Amino acid sequence: MGLAALHVHTTFSDGSATVAETLAAAEARRLDVVGFTDHDDVRAFAVAQRWKEQHPAARVEPLWGVELTCFPFRHLLLYKLDPPYPARPPRRFQSVQSVLQLARREGLLVVAPHVATPWVGLGSRGLARLADQIDGYELLTPVEGTGWRQRRLRARAPSAPLALGGSDAHHLAELCRVLIVFPGHGLAGFRTALRERTAYPIWADPPTPIPPGQHIRRHLRALVTLPVEQAARSLCRW
Repeated sequence: MGLAALHVHTTFSDGSATVAETLAAAEARRLDVVGFTDHDDVRAFAVAQRWKEQHPAARVEPLWGVELTCFPFRHLLLYKLDPPYPARPPRRFQSVQSVLQLARREGLLVVAPHVATPWVGLGSRGLARLADQIDGYELLTPVEGTGWRQRRLRARAPSAPLALGGSDAHHLAELCRVLIVFPGHGLAGFRTALRERTAYPIWADPPTPIPPGQHIRRHLRALVTLPVEQAARSLCRW
């Protein structure tokens, strides 16, 4: 069976680990696939491809992804399983419906992250309303814990999107908190498992305490530094 970590942040957004550190940790854990899903940023994937070229014997393969901010602050995970891979993410703050239409045109896989999280999640009603346009949703995610929210989502979620999950990892200690298990290995096996709906999420590593200082630095970067950097890049492109 293969293993995939689908929701991972790096120093390109508000993660504390570099791409190389993330892939090295994933290789040590014998993961097959790591989905890089930085906030509104896809630069990690190009770096990951170069790392893979430098480590051809490595088992782990990078997956193009992004956690896109839609209007009004709803998040969607987008993945590209086959080349060509976009050099830039879709534009931020489009409506969810516009992003879903773009995803279909561009052949992007759409996963709804942390569905029940206030402000940024779609909510169970939103998930049900968009079920025929979304490929998967995060049933398991440490952001929402293991208790009543997960049980309620499992009971209410429509059957159309595939139940997946993600650690929403911002630190290496969180990388394998939730993993996707699938028959086969590598991106090829993962792609087949998605098509045949044989991939499923599991709780893997137990929770690991993150030092308060790391949490503070991460939130400061997410709320202050990262928005300033993204605005500056947008101005430069304009």
